[in-house]
Amino acid sequence: MVTAVWGDWHTKMLLEMNIPTLLAPDNMPALSKQVDVTYLIYTRAEDFDRLNDAPIIQEMRRHMKVNVTLFKNVDLSNPIAAHHKAWTLGIEQARASKSLIMLLPPDVAWSQNAFKTVGEKLVEGYQAIFMTYLRAEDRTFEKNILALRATGVHSLEISGSELVTLCVRSFHPLMAAYLRDSDYFPIHPEMMFWPVKDEGMLLRVLAREMFLFNPSKAQLNAVALPSRQFKPGEACFLDDSDDLFAVSLAPLGTDLTWHTTPRKADPVDVGGWWLAYDSPVNDFVVTHKIRWHFAPVTEKKWQAAEVASDLFIRRAAASREANRLWLGARQLGCNTAAKLIALSVYSGEAARVARGRRGSIVLLPSDGGVEAAGHDVDDALFDVESPRARMRIFKDHMVAEYHQDTDGYHPLLKRALSGSDVVCVSGKSHAVTSKQGSIFVGESKVVSGPLALGPHAVYVIDRMLGTGD
Repeated sequence: MVTAVWGDWHTKMLLEMNIPTLLAPDNMPALSKQVDVTYLIYTRAEDFDRLNDAPIIQEMRRHMKVNVTLFKNVDLSNPIAAHHKAWTLGIEQARASKSLIMLLPPDVAWSQNAFKTVGEKLVEGYQAIFMTYLRAEDRTFEKNILALRATGVHSLEISGSELVTLCVRSFHPLMAAYLRDSDYFPIHPEMMFWPVKDEGMLLRVLAREMFLFNPSKAQLNAVALPSRQFKPGEACFLDDSDDLFAVSLAPLGTDLTWHTTPRKADPVDVGGWWLAYDSPVNDFVVTHKIRWHFAPVTEKKWQAAEVASDLFIRRAAASREANRLWLGARQLGCNTAAKLIALSVYSGEAARVARGRRGSIVLLPSDGGVEAAGHDVDDALFDVESPRARMRIFKDHMVAEYHQDTDGYHPLLKRALSGSDVVCVSGKSHAVTSKQGSIFVGESKVVSGPLALGPHAVYVIDRMLGTGD
C-alpha cells in the first residue's frame, strides 16, 4: 500500500480519519489475515517524526509492516506530480517483489468492511480491483466524522450506508455537477450520477485508474490507465456501497473552473472527452452500475435509473467510436469519409448506426472511390435533411463483432486465405478474395490497411461497396 502525505492538514486527516477507519476490525486487521501487507508512507522531513512516532502508526504496525520514507528530489508544490512519483516508486518496488500495489490517498474515510471485501477478491485471484470515491466538502465532513471517534480508541467503525449519509450531508458541489440533469455539467466528465429518490445515487464511471493491481500484469499507458484489456476473472469493480465505500475530501473551490459554465451533459461532448482518456478497459469499467445508497434498495427504482444510464452511455460510446474513426479517416487521407463521419456524430446518426462497443472491421472508401460513385450519391450522402442514404452507406461499410484475438491483426487477409465472406452491419455479404497479390472485398480493392484504431481494424478501399457488385 502506498500513500504520499505532507503538510499539517493532510497529515492530520491521515492520522485522525484515514488510518482510524482502516483500523476498523473488518478493514486492515481482516485484510492482513488474508494477505501479507506492507504500507509505504512517503513524506517530507518536516512531517517524518510526527508520522513515524504516532501511536496510531504503531497500532498499524501490529498488523503489517509500515515504512515511513522521505521523499527525495520531489517538487511538493505540485501535489499531483508528487503523488504520481510516490506511486511510481511503489509500483517499481511491487514489481520487483512480485507483489500487488494499492494506491491510497491520505484524506479518505473508509467504510468498516471495505478491506475485508478487498481481501476476498484477492483470495479469489483477481489481479486488478477498481473502485471510486465520492467527494465531500472537507470542513463540514471533517467536523462530522471526527466527532464520531471515541477518545482513546484507535479505530473508527462506520458502515457503508452511514458513510454515504454523512457524505451526502457534506456533498461537494463538484459532485452535484456530475448529476445527469445538472445545468453545470463538468468539462472533465469521468463519471455521471442518476439520483434514486430517498435511497441514493447510481453512478457510471467512464474512465478510472486502478485502485489495486499487479504491476507485472497490468501495464499503464500515457494517461495512467491500463494499456490492455483484462481477461475474464482478472479484474473486478467494487460497485456497491455495502461492500466498499470511500469518501475523498476536497476544499469547496476545488476544480471550480470545471463546472462554472452553463452546459448540459451531451453524449457527443462526453464521447470526445472519453477518447482523450482512452484505455482498452474503459468499456469494462463503464458497464458497472455502481450503487451508493443510504437506505435499503428498492430494485424497481434502481433498475429505472440503470435503464436511463444505459441509454446515455450507448450514445456516448457511439460518439466516442465515431470520433475515433474520424481521426483514422483523416490520418488515412479519406477526407470525404471523415466529413461524413463528423456529420453523423453531430446529427446523432452515429448513435443509431453503432450497436454495442466491440470492434468492427471498417472499410473506408477513398476520396476517389466516393467521387467515382457519382454526384447523385455524393449529394445524397451530404443531404442533412435525409440521413437514410448516409446511414445505409455506413452500415454497408462496417463489419461488426471483430475480435483481434481470434481474427488476428489482418482479418481480411485471414478471410481471403480461407475463402470466407464478410457480413456487414446492413446484412449484405461480400466475398473476400486475393487476386494478383491484392485483397478484394466484392469488387472493391483494398489499397491500405489495416490500421488498428482502438478495437477496430480499418482499411481503405478504392470504391464504395454496393456501387458495382
